[in-house]
Amino acid sequence: MSKKYFERSCSEWNIVGFLSECEERQFNEFDENISYYIASLETISKEEGLRSEKAQALLDRYKKANTGFFGGWADSVPALLEHKQFPEDPKPDYKIARNWESGHTRKQVYLYNPTFIGQGIGSISGGTSGTINGLIVESSKREAPVPENQDYNNNKVPKYKKAKIEDWFRPCTPPHQTYSRNAYPHWVQETPQNVTEAVYKIIEKIKSINYQLFDYKIINLSERNITNPVNKLSSSEKHTLKDIWNSLEPSDQSKTIRLEKWKKIINPLVQKYQSYLESKSVFDVISLSDTIEVVLEKPYTGEFIHKEHYDLIWVQDIYKRFLFLFDAPTNLLLDPDQCELSYRENFVNPIIVKVFDDIMDLIKVKTGEVENLSNKMQRNETMQYKQRVSIGCSQDGIYSINVNAVVLEVGFLEVIGNALYTDIKKLNNDTEKVLKCMQISIHYQRQHYLSRGVTEQQVSFVESYGIVVYQRTFTIYVMHRTSEGLYVVDTLTEFNIPNTKDQLYILKEVIENVYLFKSRIMDYYLMVQKIVPYTKVRIGINESPVEVSPSKASTTSDASKTSD
Repeated sequence: MSKKYFERSCSEWNIVGFLSECEERQFNEFDENISYYIASLETISKEEGLRSEKAQALLDRYKKANTGFFGGWADSVPALLEHKQFPEDPKPDYKIARNWESGHTRKQVYLYNPTFIGQGIGSISGGTSGTINGLIVESSKREAPVPENQDYNNNKVPKYKKAKIEDWFRPCTPPHQTYSRNAYPHWVQETPQNVTEAVYKIIEKIKSINYQLFDYKIINLSERNITNPVNKLSSSEKHTLKDIWNSLEPSDQSKTIRLEKWKKIINPLVQKYQSYLESKSVFDVISLSDTIEVVLEKPYTGEFIHKEHYDLIWVQDIYKRFLFLFDAPTNLLLDPDQCELSYRENFVNPIIVKVFDDIMDLIKVKTGEVENLSNKMQRNETMQYKQRVSIGCSQDGIYSINVNAVVLEVGFLEVIGNALYTDIKKLNNDTEKVLKCMQISIHYQRQHYLSRGVTEQQVSFVESYGIVVYQRTFTIYVMHRTSEGLYVVDTLTEFNIPNTKDQLYILKEVIENVYLFKSRIMDYYLMVQKIVPYTKVRIGINESPVEVSPSKASTTSDASKTSD
């Protein structure tokens, strides 16, 4: 049938005509017809002449119409045809669209390479109710149930892939400006609040599992231990949550001021240092004298300007620190007796904390045994009043921003022992501690923004960060909140620091990843300032924080009393 349809004049080709003819002859299901339509156009587009140009134009229009909607979804054929993403787009055929609409009470649209963007978590824009079923969007008066063991799609759960630093930058927006709704990036604009049936099932499932992170509605997608309760979720459920997490991640990859600074100023210095670290073979005698001499040179020209040149000083300090370490009689990274405080002060803080020294007036980082004020507020709001005020848990580091004269804690650092310390139980406990603090942070950030008149859609960009350092591995987490109150966390990046001179070349990777993290928080700060430049209205918020989990000690004590 499709062969005959495309034998007619190419000026008569259109998606509605093709679908109508398929319907009259009772050909395949809607999605199969759309697949055939796309495949035929792709084949014809490889030819030469007018037919090829027309086929390519139809393909481009179909793809553009799909990607123009929030979440990449069109809820009806008329919406697909009538949509104009740019003023220069050709005027669509409204008459054909309306005729199709009047003749069909049940609509289906096959999604061409669907992507999840914005905060539409499996939902459909346009006021319809429906579910995502494979790659078909169905809309009817009653929601179709999702089969119990149906996979989210046929793809495997994507593995963590190290991205280039250019892939992580998004446009830098100046603070303290007023914007219309359409000026917001896609992850802030309005999107429907429905979630897929699959997410509802996940929420119900974790309620029945006794696990502290599930009490906080936290799903850690980076968990590798197969005995962890999070791995009771099926692969399709994890895939769904991974897609949600990706949809809430910033996706714009335009060049920014910081990316330009990386390319033009910072990276050349790194490459200069790297060129002196390469040796013909790791088994050769590696001399660091020439490298040290180069690294000790002034990394900038002219007069020192703190805001412009500090990043270069930070890069130089990282290289100096490790070069002197490996040239010294004793390597602290190989010393089992080094205490955690020494490890933090000599290696962790210079890498992941000192990089923020030039913007401490905007993004402040406290280190040491720092009291978590968000956790303190949670305890005071969920526990009985006592004469003595509850104290918050202590952290090795806390990253905070100042919004509307209110300090908001957005990032949390935990270091487990030294570079050789081994304690899997403490690693798990401290990781859970960080994830809980990230969840509490998002809760109070939302409270702050919502109480100042920010809409639920605009506040969907809220996120928090966690850094866990175990031995020589630095893992940076990012947490997002779905519209249904599920907190999904995954790894932003992970890297190791070298402990021998032949591994010095990986310092480039360390610097790239940390600069990425710094830029990410800077962009987040700018986004926050753009959303709430000033207070317009005060709104009471009834949303309560999660009740404090019992301590490990009290849980163990209660268990022993029960056994007695």
